[in-house]
Amino acid sequence: MKGNYQMKLKFIHKAKRIFITISSLSIIAAISIAVASSASAATHFTSYTPKIKYNNGNIDYCYYVDGSKNVNLTAGKYFVNGKSSCSAHSVISPEASTATCGCFDGCYQCYGFAAFVYKGVFTKNLSESKCNDFGWGSDNNDYLFLTARNLKIMISDLPVGTHLRVRTSNNNNHSIVLAGKTDTTITVYDANGCGSNSSLLEAGSSNYSGHCQINKQVFTYKNFAKRYPRLDYMHKGA
Repeated sequence: MKGNYQMKLKFIHKAKRIFITISSLSIIAAISIAVASSASAATHFTSYTPKIKYNNGNIDYCYYVDGSKNVNLTAGKYFVNGKSSCSAHSVISPEASTATCGCFDGCYQCYGFAAFVYKGVFTKNLSESKCNDFGWGSDNNDYLFLTARNLKIMISDLPVGTHLRVRTSNNNNHSIVLAGKTDTTITVYDANGCGSNSSLLEAGSSNYSGHCQINKQVFTYKNFAKRYPRLDYMHKGA
């Protein structure tokens, strides 16, 4: 493992190493991040420049300019040009020609939204950034098992805007953006989440129902580790 934050970590993460080629890695990454090259009807955000509204150094929300107006991607809105829920969920695949899921940097739904926000923070695409990986979403690869302690140590060295590719407690892949942090809490900003047990959330959190809806949630480090017990990889602006 590399990086200053990892020098601080004193923990053992589950390791089941396999050797894979660069081409295999690309295939696995393409599957896990839901590349949207065939999503011809997805709501493409490529023509928009993401901008970030900050509040005391934390991400308040992302927005973009459409014509003469700002479109704010605040909690409760949707990553579908900020207008309404997409038509893909529970009905059709987001890759289908009639899908309207948000798409940016070749990816859609939660990953596309994270990529859009990331570009707003770091002015570079996720696809152009170094990936700090612990595994690629396979049970046969390495990953970082999160606890309140190692999460807090790691987060202390990560900049706001970092993209975290995590696994939920029910083993679903999900992309989130680090929107803020304190000594006791972590705030995440995401889209198309699959809901969360409200008992894990702190004040200031918003609920969501999938369908590319945008959300912000506040967790204690302990409850974040319960909600997202695995970290597969991340991009931190490098």
